Amino acid sequence: MTEAPGYFAVIATSTLQPTTPRLQRRYAALVERMLQLARQQEGYIGREAVRDTDLGISVSYWRSEAAIKAWRHDVRHMATKDIGRREIYRTCRIRVCRVEHEYEMGETVSGFD
Repeated sequence: MTEAPGYFAVIATSTLQPTTPRLQRRYAALVERMLQLARQQEGYIGREAVRDTDLGISVSYWRSEAAIKAWRHDVRHMATKDIGRREIYRTCRIRVCRVEHEYEMGETVSGFD
């Protein structure tokens, strides 16, 4: 999926608590829950993410700042984030930016989500 520039990106950079099989399962469930909730939000476009054993970067795309604010204040999202803070993440930094330009090289492997 390609969206015309002018949309917004929420960039989450995180590190995990020391990894155990239980934490890995809990993390996978948490990510799936967040994706299910985000897909229900008005203005959600999609997501791209990578994670190695420690560092993860997730970028979600939104049509407007108002959509991001609504997502940030969604009660179900807030409860899921709280679980992440308490049980999963060692650190997490969120950045919000407007996508002004978009360039692409080579073949597109996939769109958002």
